[in-house]
Formats: sequence, structure tokens, C-alpha cells
Amino acid sequence: MPKFDGNEKNNVAWINKAKEYFEIYDINDDDEKLSHASMKMEGEAYNWYMWWKKTTHVISWRKFKDAFFKRFQGIKEEEFFFKTHQITTKRSVYEYTQEWETLVTRIPGLSESRLIQSYISRLKTDLQAELEMHDITSIEVARRKAKTAEKKFEPIFWSKAEKTYSRRRIP
Repeated sequence: MPKFDGNEKNNVAWINKAKEYFEIYDINDDDEKLSHASMKMEGEAYNWYMWWKKTTHVISWRKFKDAFFKRFQGIKEEEFFFKTHQITTKRSVYEYTQEWETLVTRIPGLSESRLIQSYISRLKTDLQAELEMHDITSIEVARRKAKTAEKKFEPIFWSKAEKTYSRRRIP
């Protein structure tokens, strides 16, 4: 399990790594989970943990995770949607997906339908139109269909000078 210093960008990843660690080492007891987690916290995160432990009456892993996310929330839901709208649509599906995934890992608990909506909404217009013709049931389905559509539209290229799509064919 990696160390956690309070960096908001790593909060969800750290909790997920802790969960994997507990599964691998068959750690099921809340006290034991908290002991292992606290040993991997440092700086601001460890100071917060010590304060939380001292001020919390009923200590459990679930309560810890709830308090942890309240304290180290990477971004709030509204900010997530604002930031996804800032992702440039000039990129390839692969690059766009990487940037989108980086944002989405910082906000746990969004419904699949909200995630799908946010993912599709910032794809290039041609790709959005293509995906509207399909029943998109997951982000993975959306990603695969977008990559397929992107290949279909490869002859269409981005004109940096005009900052618009051009339907001219590449010879």
C-alpha cells in the first residue's frame, strides 16, 4: 500500500489501493485496517487521522472512509463537471479518455449514467453523433464505440489555422 500525504489528487486511488491490500493480505478487522492505513499516512494526512481518531466515538473502516473523503475530497461533483467541460475536444479519444479518467478518479460515487453523460458530452461532435445511434451501457462501451468512430472519421482532420473541422480528405 502506498503512502498518503493528503494530496487530494491521490485520495481515491489511495483508498482503492488500501482495499486491494486488505484483500490480498486477508485483513478484515476494522482495527487492523485502520492500523495498516495509519502506518501509510504521513504529514497532513497522518495529523488529520490522529485528530479524527481522538474525536470520533465509534471507529470503523466505513466511518474512516466517509470522514477521509470529506476531508480529502479531490473535487466536488459540480467542479468535476466544470473541469470535464474544460477538457479539450481536439485530442484523440485515447488522450481525451486519459484526461477524463484522471478527473473521474477524484470523485467517488457518481452514477454510471452521469459518468456516461459526462464522458460523451465532451467528445468531438461527430463522435457524439455516432454514439447517439447506440445504446451506451457503460464507459467502456462508450470508449470502444468512440475509438471505432474515430477511425471511421480519420480522413477528417483538424485545421489548426481555422480552428474548425475540415472535411477535406487527406491525400
